[in-house]
Order: sequence, then C-alpha cells, then structure tokens
Amino acid sequence: MNKCVISFLLICVAYVADSLSIDSTFNGDGYECKGTECIGENQKCVPKGNDYYCDCNVNFKLVDEEKKGAKDVQCKDTFECTCTECIGENQKCVPKGNDYYCDCNENFKLVDDKKKGTKEIQCKDKFVCGGTECTGEYQMCIPKGNDYFCDCNKDFKLVDEVKKGTKDIQCKDKYECGGTECTGENQRCIPKGNDYFCDCQKDFKLVDETLKGIKDIECRDKYECLGTECTGENQICIPKGNDYFCDCQKDFKLVDEGKKGTKVIQCKDFDTTPGELSTRFNYLTSTPGELPTRFKYLTSTRGELSTRFNYLTSTPGELSTSLKYLTSTPGELSTRFKYLTSTRGEFSTRSKSICDEDRNDCVNGAECLQLGNQRFCHCLKGTYGDKCQHMWDCDERYNLKCNYKNGEICAYNTTLEESECLCVESELQYDTEQGKCKKTCVVGNHDCENGAICKTVGNYGFCECRLGTTGHKCERVTDCDFMNCTNTTGGRCDYDRRLEIAKCVCDNGLKYDEYAYECREICNPQKNDCQNGAMCEKEGNYSFCRCIPRSYGHKCEIVDDCESQKVICNENSGARCGINMDFRGAECLCDNGLKYDEESLTCRETCNFYKNKCENGAHCNRIGAYLFCDCPPGYFGHRCEEVTDKGEYSPLLFILLCITSGFLLISTITLVIIFIKFRSRRNK
Repeated sequence: MNKCVISFLLICVAYVADSLSIDSTFNGDGYECKGTECIGENQKCVPKGNDYYCDCNVNFKLVDEEKKGAKDVQCKDTFECTCTECIGENQKCVPKGNDYYCDCNENFKLVDDKKKGTKEIQCKDKFVCGGTECTGEYQMCIPKGNDYFCDCNKDFKLVDEVKKGTKDIQCKDKYECGGTECTGENQRCIPKGNDYFCDCQKDFKLVDETLKGIKDIECRDKYECLGTECTGENQICIPKGNDYFCDCQKDFKLVDEGKKGTKVIQCKDFDTTPGELSTRFNYLTSTPGELPTRFKYLTSTRGELSTRFNYLTSTPGELSTSLKYLTSTPGELSTRFKYLTSTRGEFSTRSKSICDEDRNDCVNGAECLQLGNQRFCHCLKGTYGDKCQHMWDCDERYNLKCNYKNGEICAYNTTLEESECLCVESELQYDTEQGKCKKTCVVGNHDCENGAICKTVGNYGFCECRLGTTGHKCERVTDCDFMNCTNTTGGRCDYDRRLEIAKCVCDNGLKYDEYAYECREICNPQKNDCQNGAMCEKEGNYSFCRCIPRSYGHKCEIVDDCESQKVICNENSGARCGINMDFRGAECLCDNGLKYDEESLTCRETCNFYKNKCENGAHCNRIGAYLFCDCPPGYFGHRCEEVTDKGEYSPLLFILLCITSGFLLISTITLVIIFIKFRSRRNK
C-alpha cells in the first residue's frame, strides 16, 4: 500500500511540473487555436505568443471595451436598432451583425413563415378565436397575443364599461328608444344594434307582414270579428286588441249608456214618436217649406247667393276682388306670376326678386347677374325660386322621393346640374335601388354577412341581402327579433343560408325545443328515458320529454314539491321524492311495490282487513294515504312477524345483571386488598 501511495504522489508531482514548465517558443505565437477556446456567441480565438485571447467576429463589437484582449468577453451586433426600422403592428427590430431583420413581439406569430428573418413581415396573434369563446348575446372574440377578450358586435355596446377588454361582458343595443320613434297607433320602438324598428304592441298585429322588422308599419287588432259575436238586434262587433266589444249600428243608439264598450248591450232607434222626425234630424227643418237657420248661409233671398259666398262674385260676370290676383286685364297674367314667363310659351330664367352680388344670396349654383337696372339670380337647370332655392325634382310631385325620416335629403348637384338624394351621415351613401342610406362595401372583400354579396350600384358598392336579413352589412336576421332564442341558457338565433330562414341553435350538445322554446336534452322514444310520467314525443327533427304539470327538467326529473322540500324523504329508507301517477301529486316513492310509512319513515308493505293481515296482535291502521300494520312493542316487520332485539328487558333479567355486576366488582376489590396485605407482611 505504501508503494501505491508513493507512486500516486510521484505522478501528481510530475503532472504539476509539466504544467508549470515554460515553453521554449514563448517569444513567437506558438499557440494554435483549436476552436474550443472562445465559445461565446459571435466570438473567435486569437493566438498571442504561447496563449490566446477572444475577440468578436466581423460585424460584431465588444459589449465592454475594457475587456479587449481578454478571454472573458461578450459580443454584440454592430447595428443598433433605433425602433424606426420595424414599424409594422406588433413587430420588433432584431440586429444581425451589421444589419437587422424584423420579428414578431412576444405572443405574436408570423403571418407567412417563409418571410422569417427578413424585413418584410406581418404579425398576427398567436391565439385563434374558434367561435366558442365569447358565446354571450351580440359578442365576438378578439385575439390579444396569446389570449383573447370579448367585445360587442358592431352596433352594440357594453353594459358595463369597466369590464372593457375582459372575458366577462354583457352587450346591449347602442340605440336607446326615446319614445318619439314609433308614433303610429298601437306601435312600440324596439332597439336593434345602432338602429331600431317598429313593432306592434301586445294584442295587436301587423297590417302587412312583409313590412315586419322595419320602421314603416301599421298595426291592427289581433282579434278578427267574424260576425258571430254581437248577435243582438242592430249591433256590430268592434275589435279591441285581442278582444272585442259590441256597439250599435249607424242611426241606432244604446239603451243603457252605462254599458258602453261592453259585450252586453241593447240598441234602439233614434226616432222616439211615430210620424215625427227624430231630434237628430230637426236641424233639417224647423217649419215646413223653410230651410233651417243652419243652412241660411246658402241663400238670403230667393235666387241670390248668401253674403258668405260674396267673395265668388260681386256683380254678375265679374270675378271677386279676392281672386283678382289671377288677372288684371283679360288675357294677361297678373304681375304676381310674371316671373314664370317673360314671353308667351317660354319659362323665365330669372326670378322676380332682386339679389345682392356682395352677399351672394343665390343658392344651388345660381349667379347674381345684372339685368337692366337690377340684379337677379340666374338659376341652373332644374331649379327655381326667388333665390333658386327650389328644385323641380325634389318636389313631391316629381321624380325624387327622398325619405327624410331615414336621414336622406334632396339636394342639388351643381356639377351634374341635377337633383339627387344625399345622406346626412357622412359615412353613409344613398342606395338608389333600395332608396335609403347605407354603409358601403368593397366588392371582393367579403365584408357582407349571412351569405350576402357586395353589389355595385352607381358609384358605390352595397350589400345585397338575402331573404330574411337586413342591415347595412346584412348582419341582422329579421326573424331573430321575434324568436326569443336567447331567453334560454345556451340558445342563440342563427341564419340558415340554405333554407334562407332564421333558426334557434344551442350549445353544449343541446337541441332547441320549438314547443317549449328552450334548449334541452333529447330523449329516446324506444327507451322512453323520461321520468315522473313524462312521455318522449317528437318535435321537428328531435324528440323531447313532455313533462306533466309540476315537473320540469330535461328528463322531467325535477318536481316542484320535491325541489321546494315540501315533501322530504328519509335518506336511509331507500325512498325517493317523485310524482305518484295515480293522483299526480308528489310523494316519497319506494321500489318493489312498497309504500312509504310517514310515521316510521321506512318503505313497507301495505295491509288490509281481509288479506295480508297483521300478526302478533298488530292492527291495520291508516297512516297518510295507505294502510300499514301498527306493531306492538317488541315486534317489527311488514306484518309485525318478527321479534325485535330492542324490546323491553324483564325485571328478572335486570336483577341478574345487577347481581353479576356487583359480584365482579366485589371480587376485584377483595383481590386487591388481599394483594396489598400480603405484600405488607412480606415486607415486615
């Protein structure tokens, strides 16, 4: 062993001596770089005598110039990013030697991976919305880096602005009904996005169903009089909302005015005595052969018009002074209308009123020109008026019918020298085919919704909506406003492009029950997996459980009285709360034909007085709705046929128990005393 230790020490001494030896080529670069010395990023090895140091590669420079010529260096790119290179959205500049390339910020990725490491890139969010994130009403998913947040669809706004940019939001219509929009009889305003439409109030319906979901509607009573309601003499039926009342026909009046507007009335004639005109017609005459004073204005003396009509003529053959403005001398128009024509058969190009050149008070492109000693507005084609303020085509009697209620105005285009409909809102343009202001679209950009296409009309593109859709981008499904799909959990209204109809769809694997107007689980008609007496019935394309009264749930598994704990069953009895189909009420139900005993809180067989008799002296008594055996003490079972092990103890058994316990106690004490005495004697 000593030999081994000595050998090991000798080897160590030799190794140290070799390490400290001085190379004979120290004055020249005897060191050769092997490529394993400077392994830092963008570094190279430089030999120096019998040693080396690290330096930066071409297009890279030292991070710390004080470490120049050392082995412990760091290198960086020669190029310095100044944040003015990659200015695209969510991009950053990455230096590369004496140049740079663009890359995406954290949580963003390249649109085109082929452009990786170049300067021309585009970035997008890493997160991709799948359409299952923001399922609330009128919501959309907005990717944000490697996450997302929920926002409201176009024309809708947040209920709570504090939750902006989060996932837990609620949306409402931007438009707020002010009560001044739908002023027609029995109408109401319904907001929809950034607009509204008019609908009929409760118990009223549309006169024209094709105008459903628009602003120009008329409403009528839902009730339709069939002629079988008010069958009394001289009566008529008057609809009133979803009901009706009876009234008297023309020339008849109510016997009892207190019953006016009801269904139980009687009618009588206005005439009260035979052979005499009723007071209703007394205004026709007061005395025979003479007109009443009410009509005396027709004539004052025979053959002469009354003074009330003197404005028609003062003397025969001459027009009254009231109408003299029509003509002053025969064959000549009055001076009031001289601006209409200067020579026979030709319209004047000027108005009668003079204009002011300095104020330039002529409109619609007209010029204030000198004519004789005065200046008049020289109107362009299609305009007229003292200041050329009127336009022939904008007159209701002519071509353009701009709907001022919808934000259109009729104005004059001085370039084309013609009138046209323009939109008040600058972002809208007038669709001449549909006759209203709309937002434009770009053909080929697919910015129309619900299968609509962008069609060029005149100088602009407008979305051409499919049947059942409307809105600037056809984003609104008309029938969705009346289907109430969103009143149930997980339901929403969608547009079926193939059938061109609105339909209710559900999430979480549920199907829409058109009978119950809610999203529900489907049932199996073969298995009839409905509960509490419900039947599995088909509705449309699916089958659903049809619950009996006081039960509900997808499979009718919930009972009102059970849910409210009006009926409570003992958990250890094996009974469950459900509906008894015999009397359709809630009770505790047992299996195997047993009934629930409300006193013992157990499931038991019933008894009667003729069969299934009780045993051991028990009586068959009614407990609740059923008969059960009332067992005496010491017995149990459906018929009280079994002896209980929990019965009363006899006095003898109790005495024996006491004697035994006492003997054991005395014996124990005696043994302890003997043991103590024996030990004390032994110690003496």
